[in-house]
Formats: sequence, C-alpha cells, structure tokens
Amino acid sequence: MKLNSKGITGIIVLIFLCFHTFSDESVDIESIVKKADSYLEWEKVYSTSELTVFKSGNPQPAMKVESFSLLEDGKSYSLTIYRAPAKMKGTAYLMIENDIWVKFGNTGRIRKLSSSAKKNSAGGTDFSYNDMSNNNTGLSKLYAITLLNEKEKVNDDLCYKVQFTALPDSDTPYEQLIAYITRKNNQYIKIEYYENNANIKTLTLNDFREIGGRSYPFLIRMDSHTKESYTEYKILSIEFQSPLVKKQLFTQPYLEQIK
Repeated sequence: MKLNSKGITGIIVLIFLCFHTFSDESVDIESIVKKADSYLEWEKVYSTSELTVFKSGNPQPAMKVESFSLLEDGKSYSLTIYRAPAKMKGTAYLMIENDIWVKFGNTGRIRKLSSSAKKNSAGGTDFSYNDMSNNNTGLSKLYAITLLNEKEKVNDDLCYKVQFTALPDSDTPYEQLIAYITRKNNQYIKIEYYENNANIKTLTLNDFREIGGRSYPFLIRMDSHTKESYTEYKILSIEFQSPLVKKQLFTQPYLEQIK
C-alpha cells in the first residue's frame, strides 16, 4: 500500500493525539500532590527567620522569628515566637491542628482565635495567622484536588496547574487555591489564594537548597492583591529532626512563659 504525503501527515497527527490523550490520563495528580506535600512535612523542625514587609515598595523594619514544628501520630503542632523588634518581642502563635492561640507580647494576654480570625494579618505581614502556623500540614489533607493543566509554564519551569477546593469538613480559611507544582521534581513554586472567586494573594517559593536529603525553599514571598504590599520570609537557619523540638513546647503553660 502506498501513502501520499497527506496520508502520512494524517497518521502522524493521529499518533500524536493518541499519545497526548494517554499522557493526560496517566497523570496521577493525587500522588504528585502528596509528593509535593512531603517536601514540607517534617517530624521535628526548628528554624530562625526574618520577615520584611514592603509597603508601596518600601521595606519596613525586619522582624526576627523563631519557629518550632512537630508532626506526631498524624497530628501537627507549631509554635512561632517573635524575638525582634522590641515592640513585637514575646508575641507568639501556638497551633495544634486547627486550633490557634496568640500571645501578645506587649500585654502578655493569650487569646484563642475563632475560625474567622485565622485569616487576619499576623504581625502586620501579608501572611495570616493560619499561614504562619500551618507549616507542616500538606494541602492534600484539606482540599479536593483537580488537575487543570499538566503543562503550565511558570518562569522557566514547566508545571502542573492544580486546583484545590476546600473539603466540607475542613477548617481552612481559603475556599480555593491554585497551585503550580514543577514537573521536574514535584515541588510547589507558586500558590494563589482565593476568596469569593477572587485571587487575594499569591505565595511564591524560591532559593531552594538541598538539606536533609530534600530540597527546601529558603525565600518565601507573599504578595497581597488587595493592598500595595508584600512580605518576604527569609530562612536564616533550619534544622530537621531537631532535638530542640519537644512536645512540652506546644502547650498553653509554655506559651505563658514566653517573654
């Protein structure tokens, strides 16, 4: 049988379409998301960081924070303590699963946040209380997952574009997220946060470094789309499986002792 050029072209197109369809159907997006989550889920993490808020492009005084997080028996705990500047010193956030307590350094008062208050600004930054505290719980535990595009370009990275929709019984303050996960190594590099179908802020993860056998972002930026500001969260030091992380830190009595 002889094929002319049109016939050959048609076969090539058919093969391409068949392969493309098979490629789309073969993506196991839930496994990809779980792998992306695994980069950020550690049993014991201690870190020191610097937060800088930029308002209309102008940097505000930097804030130094000390953070402890624990993942034990499937339950997450985190404690964030402000060490500088003086007006923020002693302010701390304790989170146990979905419950958050705030200690205000200037008054020493401790308040448990309501679900609605978790989305409020933490320390005047573009991160919410929930963003600051919820640092070792994967998105796959809180949201339903939908693959929107398996070949989305973000800067120089080819990514999976994934929609996360809040589960009915989850206590997350965001109704929807759009995340971009690299195809190369399945890491989050950008997350868009939505309320009332509007993109209210965007998180970008940068400066990935190999540590503890995994790649971890040392520079995290949150851009607000409701005001002219963004916040940079820069990791100064980090230790995984740290002996400094102890269960007794994640209690209200310890929160009361922080100065």
